Amino acid sequence: MDVKELIQKTEQELSLLVEEKQKELHALRMKVFQRQLHNVRAIRKTRKDIGQISTVLHNKQQQNIGDTSR
Repeated sequence: MDVKELIQKTEQELSLLVEEKQKELHALRMKVFQRQLHNVRAIRKTRKDIGQISTVLHNKQQQNIGDTSR
């Protein structure tokens, strides 16, 4: 997912997206333990996506805090 796309989303959408990615990460980890997943890079990509989404979400929350204090 592109960062530009993430910036356009609302905080609620980003929160839901983080939850989805965390569930996906859990499922991928379970597949690794069951030896069903051969592409272990998918775990790395999912973790990276979660980090990017979380960063954008945090920045949006900080901007909202700054906007309300003025």
